[in-house]
Amino acid sequence: MRKRNPMASRVKHLWSQTLRRIDLHTDRTSARPTRLRLLVVTAAVAAVAAFDAVGSIIVIAMFICPPAAARLMTNRLEHQVWWSVGFATLSAVLGYVFAG
Repeated sequence: MRKRNPMASRVKHLWSQTLRRIDLHTDRTSARPTRLRLLVVTAAVAAVAAFDAVGSIIVIAMFICPPAAARLMTNRLEHQVWWSVGFATLSAVLGYVFAG
């Protein structure tokens, strides 16, 4: 008679639990529209439009620099989002003023 590998059964159990949690989370969140989806779609549209207009390096900097600067200002996520919005807005306005 073959012995069962206890590690294999434990891994199989953990994997099934993980998949079950992912399914529950997906069912719970995909049923209703969220502001996060709107934000992601807006960011994607802005990125595609900006790639054609100004190029890839400046678009990547536009998406990376404001959140990175906000992360240096605070550790709280809600405050980081507002700092990031402020930095992005300030950068856009100053760039428009200095370019024109």
